[in-house]
Amino acid sequence: MTELVFDPEVEITDQAMERKERFKKIKAEQGLDAINFDSIFPEKRVYFNKQGEITCITQDVNFEPDSEWLTHDFTQNEIEMVCGNISSSRFSVYKVDDSYEIVQTNVKQPIGVSHGNDMVLVEEHTNPDVTVEISDTHITVSAVSKVCEELKQNNFTVGTVKVLPFHITLNGNPHYLIYNFYVPLGDLANKGSVKIPVEDDFTDYSVYTKPVFDSYGRI
Repeated sequence: MTELVFDPEVEITDQAMERKERFKKIKAEQGLDAINFDSIFPEKRVYFNKQGEITCITQDVNFEPDSEWLTHDFTQNEIEMVCGNISSSRFSVYKVDDSYEIVQTNVKQPIGVSHGNDMVLVEEHTNPDVTVEISDTHITVSAVSKVCEELKQNNFTVGTVKVLPFHITLNGNPHYLIYNFYVPLGDLANKGSVKIPVEDDFTDYSVYTKPVFDSYGRI
């Protein structure tokens, strides 16, 4: 059978051809189910600059980044989130303690937003499953150990939800959005809490999220 190439002028790397041959060999000998795609297609690596802007996402093990770019061993949940259908420009990298975290950010000025029945207000609650603590420099989302264990047993998913969205709105007015942030459930389960740096003080605003868990509390 004739090999087809989309553009005859496209240069195909030796590494790509090697992966193709490994794929064909394993498929012929052991079947498609035996293929370890992670070994054939290396994990994606995220590069970013000193301002926290994501500059490159690549699987090329021979890629040579700009000398000023930084990288980090981000969690698989963070990589899946930044490699989704949302533009990578919507994400920033923040230094938290001695590590780095990828955070999806949104607008910082009020905009109209429709508040549906699938959103709940995060307010004071006795012994909640998930707690949101807001200071003038950080937002910390924490989960009790029972929730963390259940997430681990369910592949870090509740129903179809893998990333928990939070919406900060004008105080008592869910129809005006101020800021968004997102917490991968895998990170919440493995770490117990996720700390998100913020540039603005949101302590006097309301917080809404999806009713994924039975109860939420705010500090």
